[in-house]
Amino acid sequence: MGGQAAIAKFGLLASCLLATAWPHSVAIAGDDFPQPFDTGARYVREIFVDASAQPGGDGSRKAPLRDIAVALGQATPGTRVRTAAGTYGAVGSIASLHGTARAPIARVGDGEVVIDAAGKAAGMHLADPRYVVIEGLAIRNAVPHGLNIDDGGSYDSPASHIVLRDVPFRRIGDGGNNDCLKMSGVEHFYVERSRFAGCNQGSGTPWTTSPSPGPSTRTGCRPRRMRS
Repeated sequence: MGGQAAIAKFGLLASCLLATAWPHSVAIAGDDFPQPFDTGARYVREIFVDASAQPGGDGSRKAPLRDIAVALGQATPGTRVRTAAGTYGAVGSIASLHGTARAPIARVGDGEVVIDAAGKAAGMHLADPRYVVIEGLAIRNAVPHGLNIDDGGSYDSPASHIVLRDVPFRRIGDGGNNDCLKMSGVEHFYVERSRFAGCNQGSGTPWTTSPSPGPSTRTGCRPRRMRS
């Protein structure tokens, strides 16, 4: 097992174990591992994004948008943002992306989708999201963090019900206290099939989490064997 992969594996396991010190219960992969809230979800609307599309698209299949942030800004509960294979720049900050339990908001990749921030910005920041799925998206060359998810500064309304699936991270940070995945004030999150490699951060783990105060909630993190 290579050095970076070994660090990534250790860091992910450590994050799961350290989380038991929070006022939250944590389930490690096993028979009682919680199912993500999007299991069986149906979407009533789709917005299409393609980095190679012509300007002026309306988000339809025939005239896709070119910008992920613009598409997410138009998403309402029950929307799936389908992103065509390609390389995109940093998404920026998206605030108050709110799906519901029965109608989540999903951003999914159709093929190999890469956010390459070119060492100039974070890959993506979600402020106060709820019932959001990020799936099939690679983030690389981002600083200071790959993906930052937080409560938008309000302890009374934490970010909640977040699924990250097939979201690999590579070459994140510039040597400071940087993380591939940084979460603050997030409850009910689920991370699956996501690789953390090259997290050049000061905390010693590829991701950090800071829970919001309040009653106990159920949080899931599934460790994955890392290949060299």
